[in-house]
Amino acid sequence: MERIMTKRQINTLLCKCINHEDNATTPAGRKYWDAQYKRLRALAVRLGWID
Repeated sequence: MERIMTKRQINTLLCKCINHEDNATTPAGRKYWDAQYKRLRALAVRLGWID
């Protein structure tokens, strides 16, 4: 079951993904954070929170 998240929580997670991208030194790490970012961004767009 998906967790219900607020706009603020999603925003925080998006920021976390962006910041972690800088810290991800391995290709697998970069791929993981990139995938998380894309998934969260797609969700936020679907909900109409961001363009």
